[in-house]
Order: sequence, then C-alpha cells, then structure tokens
Amino acid sequence: MITKFTLFEQNIDLKEYMNFINDVGMFITLNTSHLNQYALDKDAITEIQQQFRKPVINGLTYVQLINDSLVKNPKAIPHILNWIKQLFEYVEPRFQKYLNEDGKKKFLGRLQTLKNSYIKLIN
Repeated sequence: MITKFTLFEQNIDLKEYMNFINDVGMFITLNTSHLNQYALDKDAITEIQQQFRKPVINGLTYVQLINDSLVKNPKAIPHILNWIKQLFEYVEPRFQKYLNEDGKKKFLGRLQTLKNSYIKLIN
C-alpha cells in the first residue's frame, strides 16, 4: 500500500492528500449545495454547480474519482491537483461576482481555507 508519493521531487503523505481530496469533495458537493440562497444571479450559480458535476479525469466526476482507486495513483495525482487548482481559479472570481455579501463571507472563506491547504500540500 502506498503511504507516500513523490510530487515535484518531494515525498508527500498520502493521508494528508486524501484528507485534502475529501475536503474539496465536501466543498463542491455539500458546502455549495445551498449556493442559490446567496445568489445575485441564479443562472450563473447553477452553471457553476453544473461545472462541479462534469468529468475531471478519465470520464469520472470528482465524486466518482474520490471513490475510485485512480485518486491514489501516483501518475494521476498531479493531474487531480492541477484540476483542483483550475477549480479554484474558476470559482473564486465567480463567487466574487455572483454571490451576495453573506455568500461571499461563507464560501470565499471556505475556499481560502482549501487554497491554503493546497499550497501547504504542494510546497
């Protein structure tokens, strides 16, 4: 069983990586299921939520990926982390634009926590 993997010439604890992967999964499923309550533009928010359900890698959605052994494949891990980085880049400006102030406080704070975890994981 793999307990560490090499990313950018560093060994990374697989448990820390899996915790992060699960946190991102919670964010894009449960945490954002109530985005419409805070929407300034409900159509834009619905589009964001649809993006969360699109395939990430090998035709698997993020939720399917978490439950698949591919998520622990050392060759797939950099691609998954890159997708998460792109997710952050996609979501943050849209949350800024399409959420009311309460939504921004709630979701941008959580997003920043995930971004900090991402930076810690890859550094």
